[in-house]
Amino acid sequence: MPGKDTLIPIDGNNNKNELRDNLRIVKNDLSAIIEGVVLNAKITRAKYDALIIEGFTKEQALELSKRI
Repeated sequence: MPGKDTLIPIDGNNNKNELRDNLRIVKNDLSAIIEGVVLNAKITRAKYDALIIEGFTKEQALELSKRI
């Protein structure tokens, strides 16, 4: 049948619909994602500050803070 291969299914079984669905999920969870990023930044800063307090140089603390 002509044109049959050009039809896009609307049941979510194609990449365009999957991407759209994933973007909807991210958009709905955006505030939680941002909250997690902020929390991670605070933890990283606290780790850096603790390393400085324990006597590491700024350079050492920075390198160690980059690691999880």
